[in-house]
Amino acid sequence: MATATQEFFELYSDVEIPGRVTESIEQHDVESCRQMYLSIIELAVNDYRFLQRMAGQERKSRYDRKKLRQMTEDGDPREFFESSWFEEVCNYVGVTPQLIRENLENEDAALARELVA
Repeated sequence: MATATQEFFELYSDVEIPGRVTESIEQHDVESCRQMYLSIIELAVNDYRFLQRMAGQERKSRYDRKKLRQMTEDGDPREFFESSWFEEVCNYVGVTPQLIRENLENEDAALARELVA
């Protein structure tokens, strides 16, 4: 099942739009791009943590159920951390993807210990 973003890029990625002028990436503010990618990683980590917390709860608020439904309607957001795009984003901003994965796994183990205790 394709997401709306995937469908957009499939339709328009190779289409020349009359009157559109594009500049090379070197002419854009590189630091702004870096901050955007860092924000993507931060949002993904926060979403991952939310999903892990919700998995351990039997009762969820109406807000949490709605947020879960919205987050998972196009697939499992945790798959992002195994994607090549995650690797590319991490490489672009200079962070180690495996380090982020290991930290999330350690948090998962700690959460599991809390739930058992």
